[in-house]
Amino acid sequence: MQPEQKRGLYLSALMSFVISLALSGFFTWFQLGFTSLWLTAWAAGFAMGWPLAFVLASLVGQPLRKLAEKLAK
Repeated sequence: MQPEQKRGLYLSALMSFVISLALSGFFTWFQLGFTSLWLTAWAAGFAMGWPLAFVLASLVGQPLRKLAEKLAK
């Protein structure tokens, strides 16, 4: 695997991790509040959301990067 490909894969993994962690936590809190169920529900939502976010980021990351470069010119 080329360094550029590795960087893209790592970026997709890290960005999807952070975004999934934050959004699943926020929306779980929004639905349940900070109850005793919140942490368990957050973990479950994150466990389902992160793989999906990673696949999505991996698939659309490069085309969106190219589009952003064109728009920034």
